[in-house]
Order: sequence, then C-alpha cells, then structure tokens
Amino acid sequence: MLFKFDGRIGRKEWWVCAIVTSIVVMVTAWLIRLIAGFTVDELSYLAFIPCLAMLWIFIALDVKRLRDRGKEGKMLVLPIIIIPWGFVECGFLPSKD
Repeated sequence: MLFKFDGRIGRKEWWVCAIVTSIVVMVTAWLIRLIAGFTVDELSYLAFIPCLAMLWIFIALDVKRLRDRGKEGKMLVLPIIIIPWGFVECGFLPSKD
C-alpha cells in the first residue's frame, strides 16, 4: 500500500499512513544518528535513507488520495508540487465518489 502508485485511499487511511510513516522515519533517523554519534561521518549519512523512503511513500499516498478526489493526469501533479494545497486537498477534503 505504501510504495505503489495505483489504487485509491480515503482520508482516514491517508492520515494513518502519513502519521505512522512520519513516526517510524523520525525514530529510525534518530537511532541512526545516535549510533553514528551525531558526527559527520559516513554512518550519519545513512539517516537520509529513511527520509528518502518517506518522500517516496508520501508521494505514493498523495497520488492515491488525489485519485480518490477525482484528480487525473496533469491535475494530479499540481497539488503535490504546491505542498500547502496538497495537504488540504489530501487531508481535509472529502472523496468525489
């Protein structure tokens, strides 16, 4: 559900996935930085991997949620680029069907 771009999800699923993903990524990045000793060595750069995974997951969630809102084609990309509007569109507005 988190990594694929096909399908649709509702508001509740979007919120649950977004919150759980954010918490997991923050804890994972914190643990990596703790193990690395908060230094600028090679291990501290591993903290960016969970952040990149979170970005991929959020884009996939947004695409599915926008599809549920009735957005297709080029209109699908616009709310993802304009982040505040994408947050309102995905998190607060109801489904079209």
